Amino acid sequence: MKKIRISILMILMLLLLLFTSEKVDASENTVIDRVHIEVDVPVNGVALKKSARVYEFIDSKNMEMKEANTASKVYDIYWYKTTEPGKVLADGYKAKLGESYLVTVVLQEKDGYEFIDNLYTKNNLLNGKSADVFIGAKPNGDEVWLFESALTTIPAANGKPVVVVKDMELAPYEGNPMEIVIDVTNATNVKYQWQIVYGDDDGWSGEVDLDDNAAYRGTKTDHFKIHSYFGDTFDEDLNFAKIQCKVTSDNGTAYSQQVWYTLRDRQMVNGFSLTGLNEPKIGETPDYNINSADSSKYYVKKVIWYGPKTTDGTYPEMSGNSTFKAGEYSCKIIVSTTDAYKIDDSYYGSVNGKKYVMTVVHGKDSIPYGPDSYYVNVPFTVSEISLDRLSAIVADPAVGVLPGNAISDTKGVVAAETEWSKMDSRGRHIELKEGETFEAGTTYRCSVCMQLETGYTFAPIFESYINGKAAKASMLKGEDYRWIEYHFVVEKEDTDEPDVPDIPDEPDVPVNPFTDVKESDYFYEPVLWAVENGITAGLTDTVFGPDNSCTRAQAVTFMWRNAGEPEPKSNNNPFIDVKENAYYYKAVLWAVENGITSGKTATTFCPKENCTRAQIVTFLWRSEGKEMIVRNNPFSDVKESDYYYNAVLWAVDNGITSGKTATTFGPKENCTRAQIVTFLYRNVFGD
Repeated sequence: MKKIRISILMILMLLLLLFTSEKVDASENTVIDRVHIEVDVPVNGVALKKSARVYEFIDSKNMEMKEANTASKVYDIYWYKTTEPGKVLADGYKAKLGESYLVTVVLQEKDGYEFIDNLYTKNNLLNGKSADVFIGAKPNGDEVWLFESALTTIPAANGKPVVVVKDMELAPYEGNPMEIVIDVTNATNVKYQWQIVYGDDDGWSGEVDLDDNAAYRGTKTDHFKIHSYFGDTFDEDLNFAKIQCKVTSDNGTAYSQQVWYTLRDRQMVNGFSLTGLNEPKIGETPDYNINSADSSKYYVKKVIWYGPKTTDGTYPEMSGNSTFKAGEYSCKIIVSTTDAYKIDDSYYGSVNGKKYVMTVVHGKDSIPYGPDSYYVNVPFTVSEISLDRLSAIVADPAVGVLPGNAISDTKGVVAAETEWSKMDSRGRHIELKEGETFEAGTTYRCSVCMQLETGYTFAPIFESYINGKAAKASMLKGEDYRWIEYHFVVEKEDTDEPDVPDIPDEPDVPVNPFTDVKESDYFYEPVLWAVENGITAGLTDTVFGPDNSCTRAQAVTFMWRNAGEPEPKSNNNPFIDVKENAYYYKAVLWAVENGITSGKTATTFCPKENCTRAQIVTFLWRSEGKEMIVRNNPFSDVKESDYYYNAVLWAVDNGITSGKTATTFGPKENCTRAQIVTFLYRNVFGD
């Protein structure tokens, strides 16, 4: 075989020499003393490679080794079957089991370099084996050198495992993973080992199970890390060794080819710095786009989000489409280096300018992250979002149309329920019956229940809107919901007149039967309105008693009647002093379940106690949704810490009362019958 190989190369050399011309004097060129060439070994089913890595040794004294392909370049590569040494295989030919190959690498020096004249006498290596070297020439006369070596035969398919060490260029630096690919057909109890066969640390590694002793078909890929082994050291930063794998199974034992690799030292990086990590927010998906401050040295390999923290203290891994809820989270960021660098773990990992302790990823855990990987855990606490604005959208009412349901226009809340009612001439709201359509010339109230979604909460003071118009917060509310309402006026048909104001018509004033109610009194119209609409009656047919104090029972009864005497939703009565046969029984239950009052204690309402001015404006304020008013407080006897503080300001702001004087409200004074009906009247019709 050796003779056949030499004869073929001699023929090729003679053909090239036919085109040889006189060489240019290159006495000033740098001399290449010898070379080590690496080509990718044949792999079953993969095209034979037409590329090579050439490491040139310069100057016979200092023996400086250059980076790959520095001083020379690959002119061509020829592949042959050992059974047909005179036939060059076509480009793209795929290696097959049972075949063995020859390879010839043709090199040409680059400008400023030249091969030493007796290069063929030097220890030139091709994939770790001594190479036969010949001189030749290109058609234009340029000198070239030919290097030939036989490569290991690919074993035939004989029932035994087949193993190939693949892509050795993955490991030019210490700590990088080497990849082995093992092809096994109908084999069982498969295990593999690997060894460094050249250097200071010879010997097989421990056996590794390939497939847990089950019958295996196809290809298995695995990884292991390469460390520095010092054999022939031509430069203190460069190390050479060979790697080999052994596979055992019930079907027999197979060995891989021995593959050379060159190991280089890495430069140290003082920790790492990352930017661009967005803080998680309610309802958003995790952020995986994190930037390296120096991508030439290190990069973000993987980002894993965990959370929210469970009651047992664990953090479940989040999926990519998960959204954040309120709770504690951790972002694990895994960073790998590029080939020429490694991280000094005595430093910190920085994320968005904040330092975190790095943790190394060891052994097989580094795959697929890489051998020099480190991670940091960045903690986050996602808090509930406080909503200070509620907005809903609903179809405007039109004559003959059924009421529609509202939808939320605010992220974090849904419109869980919509209720419609119409206002009668007394200012009372009457719930619409099923199937009832809107009528012309009528005022309708749309009430929308705004239900919180997970991760959101209501601000103590918030604005509310329906169809972009300022709405009122209703008295109905809970921990996770608020009711908002707006009054719509359905225009009269066949009219060109402008819209009717959102205020009911002033009532007709009936004949005054009371001798103690004068037309000049501020309470004149409110008293007659209250009597006319059944809210209250006089003490006698001719006496109203405007200056008489009003009791707590009377106050809530007046309000209940003004609301249309709605039936309480529950008959649960917590008060021992409110009997079922009392005239105020239903009024008290209604007031309690609507949050207007909660009694003097948990079991007593004290219906016969006088109602104070502070109490009555508070009852009214609660019935209207407890709107928060921001304005100057004119009253010296109303403090911000008082329970009725906001109620008093609301009453003043809405023209319900202006106080006893310009600077006093008289909150502890008893509320008279004249005052309470006046407050009710102004709340309905305005001042």
